[in-house]
Amino acid sequence: MKSKQKKIFAYLFSIFFITLSWSIFAKIIDSKLILPTPLDVFYTIINLCTKNIFWQNVLVTMGRTFSAFFISIFVGFILGIFCGYSEFFNSFLKIPLAIIRVTPVISVILLILFWFKSGTVPIVTSVLMSLPIMITSIHKGFSKIDNSLLQMAKVFNLTKIQVFKNIVLKSITPFFWNGVLSTFGLSWKVVIASEVLSLPAKSVGTILQKSQLHLEAQEVFAITIIIVCISFIFERLLDFFIKKTFGKNYENGTK
Repeated sequence: MKSKQKKIFAYLFSIFFITLSWSIFAKIIDSKLILPTPLDVFYTIINLCTKNIFWQNVLVTMGRTFSAFFISIFVGFILGIFCGYSEFFNSFLKIPLAIIRVTPVISVILLILFWFKSGTVPIVTSVLMSLPIMITSIHKGFSKIDNSLLQMAKVFNLTKIQVFKNIVLKSITPFFWNGVLSTFGLSWKVVIASEVLSLPAKSVGTILQKSQLHLEAQEVFAITIIIVCISFIFERLLDFFIKKTFGKNYENGTK
């Protein structure tokens, strides 16, 4: 219990330290245009939270994020399985995945803007940037399969489906969930970054871009904090669900 209390105290002290530092720098700079005070941002957050139009934009962005998230999981899982079973397919995907990893997100967004509508660009970009994470996580799970279990499966003449269900799937599951959690965090960032550039009719990214254009620094801060909080809550809920369901097995996948 003491350890838990220390953690809570550390978190609260961290928030206090950040807020205090922010307040000091804001007072030194003394320009709302460059760095608004925490109080100004707080009032802006309250103001935004009372507007239905703001939450409509948030919901649209959340819809794009979850769409990209689930597509990334599904496609990444399938391709990861192929990579695990086929060394040729794994080698074939290595160069494309390496290119995606090192390519700046902004370059990918600008290229996709030529080919897709503004509302679709965030989803496509997020899926593309998240795939390497899911594929690598699934493939890593294959490398941890116990060979003695595979040998035993041969002795007992288990079918490929039985081997996959009882051995392979159990081995890759913790790595799969670890990939899911990493993909979720990335999806938020890429979707909103894509919205800022593609400017779809309704999105948080579009509001951010307009706020920046109108030099509303406190609104940019406020929207960013709200989105970070929403993302953090969903991520913690997902992490709680995974740990509650898989416990130590999930933690093994992170090592």
